[in-house]
Amino acid sequence: MQILVLILVAMTIIKLFFLIVRRKSFESFLEAYKQSVVKYRWIYFFTYLSFSIVCLYLIRTYSDITYTEITATTMFLAFLMNAGFMGTSIIESYDLSKINWKMMGMYIFIWFFVMFKAVQEIFNF
Repeated sequence: MQILVLILVAMTIIKLFFLIVRRKSFESFLEAYKQSVVKYRWIYFFTYLSFSIVCLYLIRTYSDITYTEITATTMFLAFLMNAGFMGTSIIESYDLSKINWKMMGMYIFIWFFVMFKAVQEIFNF
């Protein structure tokens, strides 16, 4: 768990450093990243989805964290990220008609699995 947290902290510090100190290089990196994501959408999707499943596995296997705690922590992070999005124009260009339901189906399945396991823990069934 600590290694996962240290990886996240290191990535965040590096990102913020380049965002603040080297804004132009960060913008060029971000533009290249966006173009790559558009071109290889499914590869990025499966990579991030796989990382999330591996993280969930590691969290459940090597710690005493319950699905209920994972869901509550996710709620905190979701609200925090939504607050961050309010400082951007992302919400203005949000269009539900452009949703890729094949990707969303897998994503939603994992969310429902975690939430089902949390409810199962709460009500002991």
